[in-house]
Parts: sequence; C-alpha cells; structure tokens
Amino acid sequence: MIINSLKLANYRNYTDAVVNSFSKFNLFLGKNGSGKTNLLDAIHYACLGKSYISSTDRLVLRWEADFFRVETLITNSTKNYKVVDKVVPGKSKEITINGKALNKISEIIGQFPCIAIAPKEIFILLQTSEERRKLMDKVLVQFNKKYLQALIQYNQLLKRRNALLKQTERVDRIDLSLIGIFNNGLVEQAEIIYKTRSEFFTSLAPKFQTLYEEISSRQEVCTIHYKSELEKKSLLSLLEVNLEKDILLNRTTSGIHKDDLVFKIEDTKLNAYGSQGQLKSFIIALKLALYACLKDHTERLPILLLDDIFDKFDNFRIASLVKILNTEDYGQIFITDANTERLPIIISIKEIDYKTFYIHEGKISDEITE
Repeated sequence: MIINSLKLANYRNYTDAVVNSFSKFNLFLGKNGSGKTNLLDAIHYACLGKSYISSTDRLVLRWEADFFRVETLITNSTKNYKVVDKVVPGKSKEITINGKALNKISEIIGQFPCIAIAPKEIFILLQTSEERRKLMDKVLVQFNKKYLQALIQYNQLLKRRNALLKQTERVDRIDLSLIGIFNNGLVEQAEIIYKTRSEFFTSLAPKFQTLYEEISSRQEVCTIHYKSELEKKSLLSLLEVNLEKDILLNRTTSGIHKDDLVFKIEDTKLNAYGSQGQLKSFIIALKLALYACLKDHTERLPILLLDDIFDKFDNFRIASLVKILNTEDYGQIFITDANTERLPIIISIKEIDYKTFYIHEGKISDEITE
C-alpha cells in the first residue's frame, strides 16, 4: 500500500500544504514544533479517519479556521483510491473514497492499514491499562470486522448497564429483568472479544520477543503477557457475584474492559524506572510486532509512521533499526526527526530509496529553510 500524495487545508499548523510524490522511506526533518508530527498525523487521519494525537477533531482544526480537509491518493495493489476527509465543527464528519461518501466512519477502518509509533506512548502505555487495551484494539479492528462490531456493542451495553447501576441504591431494588438483558448481552460480546484477543496475543508474543532481541542486541529478556479475568471465570458469574459491589461503586467492575497487557523485563514488571533505551526499544519492538500481525492478517504492507523515535538513540542503534525496516517485510515508511543530518547520512550509506522533506513553520521544502 502506497501513499502517492497528500493535500492539507487548515490541518493543525498547515493553512495549506501539498506533497505530490513520496518514496519507500520518507523523512520529515525540522525543528521541534515546526509541524513534522502534524504531517504524520494527517496520513494517519487519511488511513483511519481519526487523529492519533488528539481525541477530538476540534483539536485538529487550525486556529480560527472553520473547517479542515485532508486529501490523499492511495494505491492498494493495483487499484487507486482518492480519500477525502472533511470536518466542519458542529456538523457530521464527511469521508469519501473515490467520490462515494461512507455511511459510517467505521467503514474506512481496515481499508488502509496503518501503524504509528510515537515517543509519548512510552509513558502512557506504562501508566494505564486502558491505553494498553487500546493498543491491541487499534490493530484488531483493522482486520477483524466481527471484533470491531463486538467491541462497539460491548461498550454500548456497558454504558447502559453502568447508567442503571447509578440509578439503583440497593441490590434489592435493581431491575433484575433489565440487568439480566445487559449481562447476557455483555457475555455474548465478551466471548468474541476475549477469544480474538487471546488468539491474537498467541501470534504477537513470539514476534515481539524476536524483534526486541534484534533492536536491543539481545542485552536483556523482555516479555508481554495478556491478562484477563475471563481466563479463570465466566463473565456471567463475575457479573452476578459482583452485583452488590457494582451498585455501591456505580460501575461494572468486571469484564473485558478490565483486560490488560503485562510488560516485563528480566521477570520484573517494566515501569518508568527502566532506562530510556530499554523503554523505547520495548515499545518500538511491540509496535513493530503489531505491524507484523496486521500485515499477516490483511496480507498487505501497512503504512508505518515513526514519530521522533530516534531521539536519544545512538547512530549504531538507528542503523540497526533502519536495517530491520529496509526489508520486504515493511512497506512505505514516514519518519520525523529534529536532527536534519543523521538520518539522510545513515540511509544514504545503506543505499535505500528515500526522499527528504524539510519542515519549517508549517511549510514543506526540498531544502533546509531557517
């Protein structure tokens, strides 16, 4: 899958921007705050219909603008697609593919597989189980529509069950008929989600271990483990046993929305006290393993976005990672870096097909602009 061109209007700090050709490796170089990350975010938006940086479209909109637009030309195998995303605050988002409007935003998910790796993820993933669950979900929904629908329905039922719990003061006043409907619905969707996550993790874990060894030069052993309450008990029994507790806390305390990924290094739980090199290598290996799984299931080479991941890396480690990426296992790659010299030198030595774009205050140039 190849991004051929990118056209922006009012996207973050870009009033307008046009890039008409890309290569296998594409370098967006420039000072911090110049707009490098925003270009990657726009590509992510084109592929998945949403930003990987911001939770809402309002934060994507350029200051004082009344709309934003992203237009891309994408080649998938032998077919060309013109993808246009247009957002006007207060109105429904519009996404068209080759002029045909999508009925639901979720319809774009999976058509143009994409994985993004950003440094901020390192600490976010260490801090919250919710973000670790999202890490799996973001990949699974791109190739498994049944999983996507189960996840949507589960979350809708969970929201309705929690609303009922908040309205109930004591367990003897709960509407047993209604809570039973919610419980059965959650169980049905949870079985699909748990089974899919378990099978996915089985293929993910060995890929991660191999990649971490390559990136870290086998300096330490790191592992990931999928953790779920459903490993030992059925969700229905958990919901029934915890009903009184759920009413007291006004929320559903058991379910696949409590699943987690456990990260370990040398049998010790990985945390923020690990070295910068260890933490970054761990997350990069994990995301590349997710990329490999997505590639296997879609039988396509997803777009890979690397956002400033080489900061604090020495040239040897950068060269090692570039060597991994410069294989038939990876498709088109977009990389940002605040250092305008090192990546072109390293990539040139390896005789890789690449293009360099210099970014300065929301402007894109083929030459360095100060």
